[in-house]
Amino acid sequence: MTLEKYTFLQPILVYLGLLCFSILSLPFKNRGKDFAHFVLIIAVLLFSFLLNQEPSYKMTEFFILNDYKIKFISVLSFFTIIIFLLNGRAEKKDVQNSLLAAFMLLGSIFLVGATEFTTFFVALEVISLMNYAQVTLSNSENAKESAIKYFIQGSIFSAFMLLGISFFMGSTGGFNFSEFKVLNQGLYIVSVAILFLVACFKMGAFPFHAWMPDVYSNVDRGNLASNFLITKLVVGYSFLSVIIRLINFADPKLQEFLVYGILVISVLSAFYGNMIGLAQNQFKRIIAYSSLAHAGYMLMTLCLTMEEGYEKQLMFYLVFYSISATGTILLINKILQKGPNIDFYDSLKGFFYRDGFSSSLLCLFVLSLAGMPLTSGFTTKYLLFTNYFREGFNLEATAVLISTVIGLGFYIKFLIVLFMEENISENSATNSTGGLLLVDLKDKLIHLLLALLVLLGGIAPSLFLR
Repeated sequence: MTLEKYTFLQPILVYLGLLCFSILSLPFKNRGKDFAHFVLIIAVLLFSFLLNQEPSYKMTEFFILNDYKIKFISVLSFFTIIIFLLNGRAEKKDVQNSLLAAFMLLGSIFLVGATEFTTFFVALEVISLMNYAQVTLSNSENAKESAIKYFIQGSIFSAFMLLGISFFMGSTGGFNFSEFKVLNQGLYIVSVAILFLVACFKMGAFPFHAWMPDVYSNVDRGNLASNFLITKLVVGYSFLSVIIRLINFADPKLQEFLVYGILVISVLSAFYGNMIGLAQNQFKRIIAYSSLAHAGYMLMTLCLTMEEGYEKQLMFYLVFYSISATGTILLINKILQKGPNIDFYDSLKGFFYRDGFSSSLLCLFVLSLAGMPLTSGFTTKYLLFTNYFREGFNLEATAVLISTVIGLGFYIKFLIVLFMEENISENSATNSTGGLLLVDLKDKLIHLLLALLVLLGGIAPSLFLR
């Protein structure tokens, strides 16, 4: 066995070494956290540079990265650096959040490149554990309670995943999902069904979404990476890619049964998310139920005859949905400086007249989530629903489209509050923002960069789908 098969170890070892250096620097007083912060940025930049030196990587049968996946990881590295910059280094907890995001990136690399379930499971658990830890570091009063609930539910579904992997091994004789032969269709279909249910939990689809409202209520600048820029992108893409491949190996009759179940959950997720979102009066919970609806849109891709073009469109959808949701949460957190306990409609009343720049960007991100033209949200939905109608899922796609129209209600309500005349009571104004909101230049530039990406994705999608 030649060492050439392990060329991927070089960038990984460099990255791990710098992460360890950052951990050792963090406890030192004075400039320890500043130094750890800069080391993290250098680690991701250097890793991304070294990774792009080779066209592909392969570690025996456990791990393969082709050119397409290397580009995807480069995008993740870019988003991770944005998270580092947003977190800053003012407090030790900010750097700790960045460190957890750096380890999530490491887990993401192996999850994207995994070709068998051992690597896939371990990488997924690394991301999940960092996710739980980031929720506990939130400034919310009930952050630890939410993290414990999330951890318990996540542990149960991790056990279910191991059960699904066991059925897969029993039906194929191995763990490799890249190249295998089905020996027992009965066991195999049980395996695929269990793994699909685990994917529903990880993506927050109905009826496995119970963790989402509490976790999203505790989303702040420090744990954005765990909820959007890494989890939604990597876990969503990896699970969908694997399950699409597994469905194609199922017996045609059993495959039809699986597709029917997927369509039912997709439509229910879309309707439930959009309907319940209308009844919410907290913005982060609205984003949580919006995410539930979007999970339904994405799960329908499992029913498509997956081609390279469809896979790129799915990734395009995940990237730009994550950008829009991240921009929305970032600006909401900026507006609600007094803390998460005032996350209600009154908090944003007339905010446009106090900070027109932030309000305008928030409108753009919300319109993108709603799927309005000239935003990336419209382009991504157009591509997905065109594929669904092309493949013959007319009834299901129409039902999901109707649910998106229903969902427009809470997005519109969201925007109306921003432009309400500022005639609210003095007490309400004091409790909402505490006066004029001042956003520093660094944050403004990052918000503007995300907004430009949203506009580019809507106006010139070919730049990203080439």
